[in-house]
Amino acid sequence: MPDVPITLVTLSYDGGTANHLEIVLPGLDQRGLKATFFLDPSEAVQNIASWREAGQKGHELGNGALLLAAQPNGHLPGWTAGMIYSEVDEVDQFLSSELGVAPPASFAYPFGEPVCADGLYMVTRPRIRSPKDGPNLLPLTNAAARAFHTEGWSLADFVHALTRPEWVGHWLVFAIKGVGESPGIDRRDHEELLTILCDSTRYEVLPFAAACAKLGTV
Repeated sequence: MPDVPITLVTLSYDGGTANHLEIVLPGLDQRGLKATFFLDPSEAVQNIASWREAGQKGHELGNGALLLAAQPNGHLPGWTAGMIYSEVDEVDQFLSSELGVAPPASFAYPFGEPVCADGLYMVTRPRIRSPKDGPNLLPLTNAAARAFHTEGWSLADFVHALTRPEWVGHWLVFAIKGVGESPGIDRRDHEELLTILCDSTRYEVLPFAAACAKLGTV
């Protein structure tokens, strides 16, 4: 039988909530998997020491400046573009000063349409997770990446994405909110997903920045 190409997988978690520290990180660490956590400082500041430790263990701490502020459709109607860019820069400074992350950090758009009071906005930096499901075509991010908004997904949905023939051998980026809480995914499904990724030689699991570096995009 022909060799099956390795699929590159990035697990990204949005917000940096207590849920991620209490449920997600132990499951990842138990299996030796590394992930990206796009942090909102209003959440992360409550657990600075824990997030610093997560970064020291090899998990990526990214910029989730807008994730908790955006509406479900991704809109930020009360924000101007200037306000957005200022907030993104301030979160970079927070990540650098409090958590030792070298700026600019990887950035995650809220899923949906990047619309603010001034119209569309476009954050430009080397590593950006797309605001939409599908090809990640934003500047300097590898076009082979596919981003998935996984809210409400079951284990079967993850397995379908991992095994769909046209996506095998590509870079798949899963965006996850809570685990075992709403909005998010089922805790048991998440545990089984981690086990599949850990036990199979078909997958290489890397944080967002490490995947970009592997693919030569930064």
